[in-house]
Amino acid sequence: MSLTQMQYWFWLCSIEGCGPASLFPLLARLGSPQALFCASREEVLAAKVLKTKQAESFFRSRDEERVKRAYDHMQKLDIRLIPCGSAAWPHCLDDLYDRPLGLFVKGSVPYDEEWRIAMVGARHCGAYGLEVTHMIARGLAVYGTSVVSGLARGADSASHRGCLDGGGTTYAVLGCGPDICYPADNISLYQDILDSGGGILSEYPPGTRPAAWRFPMRNRIIAAVSRAVVVTQAQRKSGSLITAERGLELGREIFAVPGRIDDPLSEGCNDLIRSGAGLAAGPADILNEFGIAVHAQDRDRDLHLSGVLSAVYHAVTLVPCCADDICAGTGISPAGAAGALVELERRGLIFSIGKGQYILRK
Repeated sequence: MSLTQMQYWFWLCSIEGCGPASLFPLLARLGSPQALFCASREEVLAAKVLKTKQAESFFRSRDEERVKRAYDHMQKLDIRLIPCGSAAWPHCLDDLYDRPLGLFVKGSVPYDEEWRIAMVGARHCGAYGLEVTHMIARGLAVYGTSVVSGLARGADSASHRGCLDGGGTTYAVLGCGPDICYPADNISLYQDILDSGGGILSEYPPGTRPAAWRFPMRNRIIAAVSRAVVVTQAQRKSGSLITAERGLELGREIFAVPGRIDDPLSEGCNDLIRSGAGLAAGPADILNEFGIAVHAQDRDRDLHLSGVLSAVYHAVTLVPCCADDICAGTGISPAGAAGALVELERRGLIFSIGKGQYILRK
């Protein structure tokens, strides 16, 4: 009894405790997953790349019946494996020095010619972060750009949902098996991503449970499959900044959404901007960087705005502003600016983020 070539790849990508750092050298030495599966103990150990526990796991995993059962189960879950270097493999992942051996995919696979932007941020995102993240993701989708994120609560969820609301395609990269929706309460979003033609991606086989150490690892894939990384709201030393760092290593453009200087959730973003990241006050800031023209639209169209309301509406952007800012920029009286802001919020055209500050709602 023997396995198919794809089943050998499945086995190689599913060995518990053995990752790319140890298996790629073995693969280079012996030539193929099948050769690795059939190699003698002496041949494998002679490479001196497996630690003791890894070697035990490696040899224990070479069970044809168990591999076949697991592979058949994967297919029943409508999940497929894309081995590195195969025809469907996203070649952007080859930029990673620690690229995965393969991708387990439910739904669509990102293709090389597709424009994709990574959007990441805090799990405990504030109202401002959620609103801005949704706006930017939606705007990117309207212009035909796909969005990549991690399906986590907060900014990740707002990124996926904003893209879907803009009619776009979005991809979720998980720190668990692609058959596991984590967090579980995002199951409707998980399904909407698939129903809209997007994909759920993971380097981990079906059944792999979430673990804290896997999430920083998945962040490198989020950065690699994207042309730019946008951080929308993040504290210092957050996982979102890890994604930005990996993106920078890969030569990806980095953007950050500015926030209040007294908001801990914006410290990471403000630090990125100080360090040279592009300021993302809207989709146009990102798209124009890549030569995608975003034409200004008449925002008054069909809104029946005129006079003070029109002037105040045009003064509100994705950067938080208050009545005093409006007065300084337009010359409108404090009372007039405050009254217009209240009316525009009542009409659902702008959004209050607290402390008398507003941002544009699109």
